[in-house]
Amino acid sequence: MTSDLFGDLPEQPALTDEQLREMGLKPVRSFIRTDASKAALRTAKHRAKLEEEGRAQLNVVAPLEAHELVKELTRRITAGEDPRAVLSDLAGSQNSQLGKIEPPAPAPARKVDVSPAPTLPEADALVVAAAHAPGLRGWLIRRLAGV
Repeated sequence: MTSDLFGDLPEQPALTDEQLREMGLKPVRSFIRTDASKAALRTAKHRAKLEEEGRAQLNVVAPLEAHELVKELTRRITAGEDPRAVLSDLAGSQNSQLGKIEPPAPAPARKVDVSPAPTLPEADALVVAAAHAPGLRGWLIRRLAGV
């Protein structure tokens, strides 16, 4: 697999300690753990036990208002209740609580101006059209009109 991945790379000798120092690196001596710590072994054992029971940890990001709802859902399902029944029960209790809250009043409808546009004499209409035109002519008219 590595031959396929790096097969097209040219063979280069390993960098010497002196070359590495020239690149700004310095030698460091360190100790690393080769065996799992007691905490890691305990966590692995706990996760294996949960998996045997058909459970696993799930991390969920939810709005703050929903935290209690998610916790209650988890408590009841873990206690052995049917997940569908718990969901429908919690949804029903949420709807009854929502029924007590008055929805916000709808925004008033905007008034739309349906009056006919004022008509301009033909010469004025041409000036307005030219003033809104892009380019030098429109810029000059806007400058002369002080707009």
